[in-house]
Amino acid sequence: MFIKVEPKDWMMHSVFLYFSDERRDAEDTAVRKYLSDHGLKPKREFAERVDDTDFDVMYFGGCYIGGGHLQTIRKMQETVVEREMLADEIRQVLGGSASETVLDSLVEEFHPQTTFEVDDQGRIVVVMDSASVERSFARSNS
Repeated sequence: MFIKVEPKDWMMHSVFLYFSDERRDAEDTAVRKYLSDHGLKPKREFAERVDDTDFDVMYFGGCYIGGGHLQTIRKMQETVVEREMLADEIRQVLGGSASETVLDSLVEEFHPQTTFEVDDQGRIVVVMDSASVERSFARSNS
């Protein structure tokens, strides 16, 4: 899923949520559930093709979904991306030797204490205590 915000007249904006059936992202189900649980219905739904990928698009008025709801959705998306990046980093630290179950457990354990920073080239990098990850992995295998 990705979010696009476009300005409108009179200091207003439109919010578009793009979901792809071809390329489902981890947060898609959670975001759709959040919208349903909070009774948030799009003004319009339509299909759009972007960069050779078909998307189902939900269009919302910015005032309707803005503020707290949009921030919550953005945070859900951010958390999923962070967890995916952390899992990749842990895989590298452990040389790919952790099962998916153990990897999920380590991500759960270390996500709260991991930071994500922007490097000199504008890329997001994972900053974590690799030694602590290795110790925790060793404990889980003993």
